Order: sequence, then structure tokens, then C-alpha cells
Amino acid sequence: MKIKCVIVDDEPNAAKLLEDYVSRIPFLELCGVYFESEKAVLNIGHNNIDLIFLDINLPGLNGLELASMLPPNTKIIFTTAYSEYAVDSYEKNAVDYLLKPISFNRFLSAITKVKDQFAQPDASVPTLQSEDQQDSFFIKIGYETVKINFRDLKYIEGSREYVFLHTIQGKQMCYKRMKELAERLPESFVRVHHSFIVNINHISKIDALHIFIQEDKIPIGTTYKDIFAGIIKNRSI
Repeated sequence: MKIKCVIVDDEPNAAKLLEDYVSRIPFLELCGVYFESEKAVLNIGHNNIDLIFLDINLPGLNGLELASMLPPNTKIIFTTAYSEYAVDSYEKNAVDYLLKPISFNRFLSAITKVKDQFAQPDASVPTLQSEDQQDSFFIKIGYETVKINFRDLKYIEGSREYVFLHTIQGKQMCYKRMKELAERLPESFVRVHHSFIVNINHISKIDALHIFIQEDKIPIGTTYKDIFAGIIKNRSI
């Protein structure tokens, strides 16, 4: 699922930083950057925006006032240089409150909260993770349609127009793009490189540059390194 988001901040540098952070999160889709709250209000309601990164100190209509005008299902992450607004922001049911300058790790923590809220099951929407589909999927391999159990799929390796499915039974090739598969996999599957998606449940160890799944060594891409580290941190004790 893609989470549609916008940035509302009158500071170009702050907006640019958030734009860069958003671009590093695969499940976020940036739908606009606004430097004026009035323009943001006109566009958010008409575009079914899921999440707004909202500065509080805005000229004219401030962030807290704008928050009161948003649709009730729009998630809010407030961004500001002033800590005194924290209490007021949570009264607006904000998911999180980020104090500038915002680090990527702090941003990732806030985004994880948003994703967890959207991950709540919806019985009306069938997905690969619904009750009757969560264990397996079907995919065409050659002239056959094959059933693959998620628990048996160790990792996926992409190569141009096709992918290799590495399972505990062996390796199979199918003509499918990585992006298509990534959008349909359960949360235990994480993209760690432009050519690799791994099943966290099969990871045996991790070093600074690689993931090990039994005897296989998989590189960690620079673009995905921080995201992957945050996911592993949330699973660590």
C-alpha cells in the first residue's frame, strides 16, 4: 500500500530535507509540497491525502489551525523548531511531533507509527495478507502456475525483466518486475537493495554491508540501509 503524503512548510530548506527523507521510504508517495497553508487546504481535501507533514509556525493560517480543517482520517506529523507546541499538537491527534532539525532516524520512527496505523486489518479489502491468503501466493513460472509458501521464500533477486525466487526448495525464475512483487508481499519481506528483497524470518546474521541467509550473502544498498536498520532495531531486544 502506498501512503499519499504532502509537506507543508514555509522554510524551503526544511521542506527539501523532508522531501529527501520521503523519497527514501518506498511506501510513501509525495503528492505535493506547499509553502502556504491556504494552498495546502485547497488541495489536500480533493486528493485523498493520507498523511501531512505540517509545520506549526506558518504565516497566515498556522499549522494547528490548518489541522482543525483536515478530514478526520488524515494523519498528521507536526514539524517545528519550537517544543512548546507539543501539548497542543497532540490535542489535534497528531501521530508524532518532530522537533527541527529532524534526523532521519527520528523521521523513520514517526513513519513507522503511521505505517502501523494503516496496517490495521480491513476485512472489506482483500490482500495477500488477509485471513485466507496469508500463507501463500500463486505465480506463473514458465508454462505453469506454481504455489509459493511465504514461509519457504527466503529472498527475491531481481534481474531486469525477471526475478529469481529463492526458496528452501530451490531457485525458480519468473518474468515479473521487482516493484510488482514488492507491493504484494507481507511485511516480513523488506527491500534491502535495488536487486534484492529478503524475508526477515530467514536472516541468520547481518554485518555492516551484508545480510546472510544461510550460505547466501546479500548486499545492503545505501538507499535502503537506514530503513532496514530501523526495521531490525524494532525487532531487537
